[in-house]
Amino acid sequence: MGGKKKKEKIININFIKDDKINKDNLDNEDNNGNKQSDSNINRPDPVDNAENTEALENTALTDSDESINSQENSEKLEKTKKRKFRKISLKTKKITGIIIRSLIVILAVILVIVIYTNRNNLSAENISEWFNEVIFGQGNGDGYPMTISGSTVYDISPANKDIALITDTSVMICNKYGKQYVNRQHGLGNPFMVAGDNRILVYDQGGTSLHTENRNDIIFELETENKIITADMNEKGVLAYATRSNGGYMSEMHVYNANNNEIYKGYSSKYLISDISISSDSKGAAALMLGAKDGGYLSAINIYNFKSDEPIQAEFAEDLFLKLNWSSFGITAVGTDSTVAISTEGEEEGRYDYNGYHLIKYAFGKDNQTVLFLSGVDGNTNNGKIVVLDENCNVIIELDSQTDVRDIFLAKERLYVLYSSNLKCYDFDSQEIGQWDIPENAETFTINGNTAYVFAMNSITTIDLTKQDNNVSQ
Repeated sequence: MGGKKKKEKIININFIKDDKINKDNLDNEDNNGNKQSDSNINRPDPVDNAENTEALENTALTDSDESINSQENSEKLEKTKKRKFRKISLKTKKITGIIIRSLIVILAVILVIVIYTNRNNLSAENISEWFNEVIFGQGNGDGYPMTISGSTVYDISPANKDIALITDTSVMICNKYGKQYVNRQHGLGNPFMVAGDNRILVYDQGGTSLHTENRNDIIFELETENKIITADMNEKGVLAYATRSNGGYMSEMHVYNANNNEIYKGYSSKYLISDISISSDSKGAAALMLGAKDGGYLSAINIYNFKSDEPIQAEFAEDLFLKLNWSSFGITAVGTDSTVAISTEGEEEGRYDYNGYHLIKYAFGKDNQTVLFLSGVDGNTNNGKIVVLDENCNVIIELDSQTDVRDIFLAKERLYVLYSSNLKCYDFDSQEIGQWDIPENAETFTINGNTAYVFAMNSITTIDLTKQDNNVSQ
């Protein structure tokens, strides 16, 4: 209580960071209890303090300069990176621009070539026809079997991705789901049909009516001056028809392009035109004519180039041809006793003689082959053969037929044969690779894609060709 109070001394020390001050030195007493004087306290020397202060200031300035220099270097580096990135971006943009412009030019050139190549087929009508093909050709139907209009099917054929058929009363187009988007009565006495990609040619043989139609409507029709003998249309929609003629000619041929404009006329003063085939490139047509020479019959073929007035004519004495097919490899003429391959210059390129067999059925494939069903020499269809020929009439396969053949069809190097009890498929090595059950009393069929469409008992039935046996739609 009455003891001596310690005197506290506070020393302000500026600019000294690391010197330690022992508090005991501030209030320390000697062993005798006397306080030490202020002069005995450990204080920094004024000179040292000034030097330390200057050193600290210099260090702070140096650190600051280094920080500034480091920041400047970082900014310069960042700017350099940005400049390099901008250069790379500009180069990339230039290269991308060049590529895009090149692609645009290439596409423009291709478009010009396509337009020029198909200039005869480009019209508002044909564009509308394509639109209807895409829009109205889609959708589900009631499925198969499908009852047809009429009692007899005269022809059934693939039509793009669907099928077209003509009966004694109507023209029908159906998709694979059984949807009927065309079912029109034709009113013709002897109707014939030719199916193209996007339209169908229908004409009255022996009459004067002819028209083309698509899934939407009748797009072209005419009444001929003379009676129609035959007509044909290729997949691009170019058509030709032949009639009897007046004014000193036996017959005449008229050709229309896909825009329904007449582009060619041909006349025959010596022979009657019996069949026509339009070339696949739409540049010409072959006309089969029948006549007589030296007391026998004769077949003549006129080969027309639509840019030339005079046709090339080839005569075949003692050959009675029935049907022509002008493929990309040349012309094939199927006759009663032989099938002949003919070049576009009218030269015979190959021949297959039947050697006493009788022609019952024939069909042309899209890959330039021809299939013939020939009965035996005694006329018995149960003792015949089926022959597939290439474009030069060389035999690809030959099958003995011991049962009743109803119909034949070629598709993608496959031969399909409709027998009385089943449908069979053969490859071009004569190996059977498929067999399917069919409805009773099947009469004819066609194939589109992986589906077979079989006509029997007033209805169309489908068979899935990707499966084996017992796959008839019920």
